[in-house]
Amino acid sequence: MNNIPPNEFVYPFSVHLKKGKEEKRYLREELFNTSQEDKIIEIISQQSCACTRDENGIKFWPPLYMQRYMAVQEVIEHPIWSGTIKKVVDFGCSEMGLFKCIKPIPGLNNIMLVDVDFDTLDINQFKVLPTNNDHISMHERKEPLTVDIYNGSIADQDDRMLGVDAVICIELIEHLYLDVLDSLPNNVFEFIKPKLAVFTTPNVEFNILFPNFTTQFRHDDHKFEWTRKQFKEWAKKIITRYPEYAVQFDSIGAGPSGTENIGCCSQMAIFYRKDMTTSPVKLIDSTPYKLLRRVDYPYELDDENHSERSMYEKLGKLVSKASCNKKYVLGHNMEIPLN
Repeated sequence: MNNIPPNEFVYPFSVHLKKGKEEKRYLREELFNTSQEDKIIEIISQQSCACTRDENGIKFWPPLYMQRYMAVQEVIEHPIWSGTIKKVVDFGCSEMGLFKCIKPIPGLNNIMLVDVDFDTLDINQFKVLPTNNDHISMHERKEPLTVDIYNGSIADQDDRMLGVDAVICIELIEHLYLDVLDSLPNNVFEFIKPKLAVFTTPNVEFNILFPNFTTQFRHDDHKFEWTRKQFKEWAKKIITRYPEYAVQFDSIGAGPSGTENIGCCSQMAIFYRKDMTTSPVKLIDSTPYKLLRRVDYPYELDDENHSERSMYEKLGKLVSKASCNKKYVLGHNMEIPLN
């Protein structure tokens, strides 16, 4: 009979009498299938992304790394948080690409960038410095923003990570050795206890679309790459261990038309506390991370900064006006009289 499910499933049913005989009526699978998770956030940015394939391979627009940043930015500033995401840590920040995308988010007071690779941090730390535009437009920032760069591992617990509202791990977990990966849930979900944690990782099923793909993984440093099922199993073990959290799954970087069955290039898990709160801070007197740099961004709290803002605004207008006048342009340089 068509209304009887396969033997391996035990579907909910009700019993009814039909012509004097009992009949089981099963619910349709989609009405109760727990694999179809409820989503609290819809990733709108993916709707405007595209992917093409030609003799040179797969091309994403915008580039895949930017699609990841866009998705994470969208999650952090989603209205569901009501502006309560104040403190963010980006584990595995590498070249600090995400920072530029989340820096303008209103309400962020502290962005912490953490990576185990000291040399990469040292080379790229200049990227967190305020630009001329940050000074000129300081009146648009009404709250302080402090940016901290730390050298450390996500496996280690550091008191300065407490009070974090959002933990971000973009394409990080596949670089971790098993012992570090096993330590991650304890640090993030038991020690830091953020209201939001976002993880992205490659979808190994997508690799068949890459031409001349002869290596085991996409990157030499990858310790593993998971299927969509494996990633979901990992995430669901976490929420089983920490039932105060729920998880939503999404995909980033859809392939060309006709490849929907293998999923997207990257997969994302959005963990969130069911009560939408950040847990109270409980210090353990541990600060293993090395602070490499701290930067405080200019902002306008009240009229105290008015004179400084006016100076930068006047300077910006002067430079803009002079750049349109050829007499101030000397080769590749520009000389502007200040009187």
